[in-house]
Amino acid sequence: MEQSEVFSFDNLLVYRIYIFTEGVFAKVIPAIFYPILTFFLLNEVRAGRENRERLGTESTIKDKTTRLVIAMTLSHLICDLPRGILALIQSYVVTVSGFLMMTSSLYILLTTLFILNTMVQCFICCALSSNYQLTVVQILRKMGIRSKRKENEVSVSAVVF
Repeated sequence: MEQSEVFSFDNLLVYRIYIFTEGVFAKVIPAIFYPILTFFLLNEVRAGRENRERLGTESTIKDKTTRLVIAMTLSHLICDLPRGILALIQSYVVTVSGFLMMTSSLYILLTTLFILNTMVQCFICCALSSNYQLTVVQILRKMGIRSKRKENEVSVSAVVF
């Protein structure tokens, strides 16, 4: 396989810049800001819960929102941050064929982990969130698939981490 002249120019400079900027802007920065924004989100959820308690409108159903948000944040951080760091490393070792082959193989493995994580998150959301469960039931009904449950009934599931 031959490389494009644009990418091979000046010791793969264009390719290295591309890999570096993709690693920084598409993986590392989002992986760093995601937990920070999650912290702010959880503070708002806690403040909303305290306001509901103060007004006396707190429901007896246990709120799993915090666990759901933390689980999603940790899984995203674990799967995406190593891919970003590896992209940064790849941008420096792209001219060394042995390292490039090793980091490329590791990048493919981490991308597979990221894809599996994304697929599993759907089921985690459905297990932990009654709103997701209701939405899934409504979508299935619109598609013509009937559920044995009544419309207002929601099954309770638990996921152990």
